Parts: sequence; structure tokens; C-alpha cells
Amino acid sequence: MKKGFTLVELLAVLAIIAILSILAFNGILSKSNELKDLSNEKYAELIKVSAKMYINSDSKKQQLLKSGETIIVSYKDLQDSGYLTKELKNLNNKNVNTTSKCIRITYSNYSYNYEIANCN
Repeated sequence: MKKGFTLVELLAVLAIIAILSILAFNGILSKSNELKDLSNEKYAELIKVSAKMYINSDSKKQQLLKSGETIIVSYKDLQDSGYLTKELKNLNNKNVNTTSKCIRITYSNYSYNYEIANCN
């Protein structure tokens, strides 16, 4: 009597391993995309905090906002002022055009509102 596995048994085991691998890969891929989205949200929050520091450092800009004006701050302004030190990178799309993005700052109901928008 020969000891060992038959070809059918080996193929069945390989099929099961392949199915489990596909399920695990899909789970890892979806978690990776969730983490990229979360990272991009946190990076957007960092940019808003940088804009807050930029506005808080200039009392003239604060007065303009309180008088009803809207101030637009570009990413380049934040980088030139030292509030953002690195090039902007979006984890889903590595190339971010910093010249087309800005932060629109308004003041209403005794609070500042910061919105990332296109500068065009």
C-alpha cells in the first residue's frame, strides 16, 4: 500500500488555499484604502491648523475677517511662511498641484471657518 496524497486531494487543498488567499487579500486591500482615506483627512486637518496659525499670527488679517471679508490663503503662502514645510502628497494620488489649492477662511457667528478649495 502506497502512502501519500492523491492528485485530487492536493488540488482540493490548493483550491482552498487559493480561496483563502483571495479573501485575505481583499480584506487587506480594503483596510489599506481606509487607512489612506483617514491619512488624507488628517493631512487636511493639518493644513487647516497651519492656516489657523497663519491667520492668528497677523492681527490685520483677523480684523479683515471680522469685518466680513473672506481671506484666501494658498498652500504656497503657508509654505513660504514656514507653516507647512513639506511638499503636499496625497496618498491616493502622489502628484498634488499646490498652485491650484488654497484655504478659504471666513468669520461668522464668532468663529472662523476654514475650507480647502480650488483657487481658480
